[in-house]
Amino acid sequence: MAGLQVGCRGFPVARDRYFRELGAVEVSDTRSRLPRLETARRWRAEAPDGFVFSLVAPAAITHTSEGSPRAADATGHFRDAPPVRRAWEAFEAVIDAVQPRFVVFETPPSFYNHANYIKDMYAFFRAARRGTATFVWARHGGGWEARVLAKVAKDLGLLLASDPLNGAEPEGRMRYLRVAGRVVDKRIVRQTAFSDPELKTILHAGGSGPSVAFLGNSDCWRDAKRLRAMGAA
Repeated sequence: MAGLQVGCRGFPVARDRYFRELGAVEVSDTRSRLPRLETARRWRAEAPDGFVFSLVAPAAITHTSEGSPRAADATGHFRDAPPVRRAWEAFEAVIDAVQPRFVVFETPPSFYNHANYIKDMYAFFRAARRGTATFVWARHGGGWEARVLAKVAKDLGLLLASDPLNGAEPEGRMRYLRVAGRVVDKRIVRQTAFSDPELKTILHAGGSGPSVAFLGNSDCWRDAKRLRAMGAA
C-alpha cells in the first residue's frame, strides 16, 4: 500500500462494482452486527488482490450498556467481562475470514482518561491477537489530552484516526482519515457533497506515507472517485 488510498465507510453501490472502481472500504456495519462467516469469506474472495479492508470493532467491546459501566455483566470500555470477551472472540473469527488491513476501535465520550478505563484498555490490547492488522483508535469526545493520547497510542501500538475537516491534524507517516461529513456549528452534516477545497484538504492530510481516507458523507461514492482523480489511489 503506497500513497493515499481512498474508500467509503460501507458499500454505497453493489460490491462487484465497488471492487472494480475503488481499492479500499471501511465496513462499519460490524459495529452493530457481525456478518456470517461465509459472507465474510465471500467478501475476501470477491475482492481483487491488494484490496484494503477495514473493520470496525463491535460496540460491545467499546460502548457501555445500560446501567453501571462497572457492573459484572456490562459491555464496553475494553473491560475484562464475559460480554466483551464473547464479542471479541466472535469478531476474531470475522477478522480471520476477511484478513483486514485495519481494525477500528471507536470509543464514546464516556470513555475518558480514567485510571480504571486505561488499565482495562492496556490489558485488552496487550492480550489481543492482531495478526497482520493495524489497530486504529477512533475517539469520539472524552476530553483526552494530546500527550496522553500519544503515550497510550505508542504504548499499545495504536494508530490514531483523525478527521482533517474537523480540526484534527494527523501525525506520523501512516495516517487513517475518517471523514463523516461537513462540520457546521460543531455538528457533522452527512447529507452533503464535499467541495474541491475540502477534498484537497483530505488529500493533503494523507501526507506522503501509506495512508487511507474513508468518506462517510451521503455523496461518498462520487466524492471518493473525485478524490482519486485528484491524486489518491
